[in-house]
Amino acid sequence: MRVFLNCRVMPAQKKQIIRIPRVLKSKKGLFALASLLVVLISLLLVSSRRSVPASRPGEDAERLAAQVEERVGKAGFDKLAALSFYFVPGGRAHFVDLRRGFTEVAFAQSSNQYLVQYAKDGRGIVYKNRKLVSGQEALDTIPQAVKFFTNDMFWLNPFVQMRAPGAVRKITEDGELVVHYPEGGITPGDTYVIHTGPDGLPDHWKLWVRVLPLKGMQFTFEDWREIAPGVRVSLMHKSFFKDVELREVRGFLSYPDPENKDRFAELVEMIK
Repeated sequence: MRVFLNCRVMPAQKKQIIRIPRVLKSKKGLFALASLLVVLISLLLVSSRRSVPASRPGEDAERLAAQVEERVGKAGFDKLAALSFYFVPGGRAHFVDLRRGFTEVAFAQSSNQYLVQYAKDGRGIVYKNRKLVSGQEALDTIPQAVKFFTNDMFWLNPFVQMRAPGAVRKITEDGELVVHYPEGGITPGDTYVIHTGPDGLPDHWKLWVRVLPLKGMQFTFEDWREIAPGVRVSLMHKSFFKDVELREVRGFLSYPDPENKDRFAELVEMIK
């Protein structure tokens, strides 16, 4: 049984006259707006010059990384058979078979509903509005689904990916863990500075990434939940810019099994 996102297309509405807020018609309102723009531009200029804090590789960095991995339950995560979650900012539902390397992504775009399943080698199946599509549209949609999953999965649990090929781990003078990815992923060259709380769990990080205009933007790690024995993930990341929330996170110790039929049966047949 295939599960699609429930997305509604809103009916067309009559054109309405756009009214300028009364506050913007006054000198005080215009001054306030101009002041806000100046502050935003100043933040962008200052942020663009903010550098990643000085750090060094070595045993201390590796020890701190191992402590973070232990607190989030990386050993338990590596034993999971499958994982499902919903990425709120993008409205995307994910299911990944970790042992066989199959991924399913459901998302809405341009009033259409897509369900994409793909294997590690890039071959996959694409449904658009519950109808199978092929040709160039399918070839264009699969890489998009891969990009969505790569981004959303990293937000779900970045700490099990700190030893990805090429990743560099360092430690700052303040005891923060720095993880740099010179290659791989969607945006190679990204750097993350991770701060841990008294309990050893990460409580926030700062990002130097291509997709964000502000350098060193901080996001929190809140609402830690155990999704499988000993496996913890944070479901809420807050910042002044935007929040990143995850819902309906579930880890599977076995998949497929009598309680969970194989949703990738059609994909398995296709790639034989």
